[in-house]
Amino acid sequence: MKERLNSLEAGKAQLLAAAEESDADLPAVLLPPYRRKVEALKTALAGGEDSAEAMEMVRIMIERVALMPSPAGAGLDADLHGELASILAVW
Repeated sequence: MKERLNSLEAGKAQLLAAAEESDADLPAVLLPPYRRKVEALKTALAGGEDSAEAMEMVRIMIERVALMPSPAGAGLDADLHGELASILAVW
């Protein structure tokens, strides 16, 4: 989970750089709430790998997970819905 958070932080830096170069207002509007959530999650993860607080924060950000048979015929594809999906889509 810490590895994913580091990846999100790197993505955030790239997005901030792109937002500065772009005239688009949408990323600037979306970044503050997501930044707060990522920072809160980072703080919770600092408590240890098995941080119950971090796990609860992630659960709250997931509205639902839809599982569908893979078009390739092997396994399932997962479609994530909720705030976490929105955060990941931005980065």
